[in-house]
Amino acid sequence: MTKRRIRLLIAGIIALLLLSSFSSFTIIRDGIRIDRALKQYDDHLIFRETIVEFILLSERSKQLSISWVYLIANEEYKKELNELQVVQYPELKSRIEKLMPSWDENQRTEMILSFGEFESLIKTQQRVFMSRLQTVENYEDPTVKYLSETELESDVLPNIESILGRLRDIEKNYNTATTEALAESRSVISISDMRSLIVSITMFASGVIGLVITIGASKQSSE
Repeated sequence: MTKRRIRLLIAGIIALLLLSSFSSFTIIRDGIRIDRALKQYDDHLIFRETIVEFILLSERSKQLSISWVYLIANEEYKKELNELQVVQYPELKSRIEKLMPSWDENQRTEMILSFGEFESLIKTQQRVFMSRLQTVENYEDPTVKYLSETELESDVLPNIESILGRLRDIEKNYNTATTEALAESRSVISISDMRSLIVSITMFASGVIGLVITIGASKQSSE
């Protein structure tokens, strides 16, 4: 075996090792990027789900407010509205607040304002009808009933619509962000698959070339 062929063989082996190292680095890097993209997509889905929960909670608060004022035999609705204010809303707020540090500043500000509006709404509900309309006698008092109905229509319901409008804007923004995150994750996976294919083809070709060189060098040595 000539020195030139030995050098070629060594160079081929070194090239294969370098290519293998580069391939491993590329695969690890792409794996990290895929994990990051998929996590971002999952986070956006979780964010959107909690916002939708807040929207549904607000819509239910609206329905229960109307029922409290206009229906006398509505003890179940009254109990549900109390539970919504005391249990369901604080629990949902706590979950959202744990997610908020990763939101952008504008979204955090909008959600903080939504919390403030909802808590103000709870106080208004308690003042306008929850404390006034407790017994049948309260409902039969025309002055009390009129005040409750008037303030429900002029104060409570517009406040709820304001909250819903703000939350729907936040949801819309996260729908866009979720779609973008999904597109990015698909793009990263597609690029990674293409790179893996190129690396595999290159490694196969290099292996074939190395094998040819080795066989040629062996034949030359035996001659």
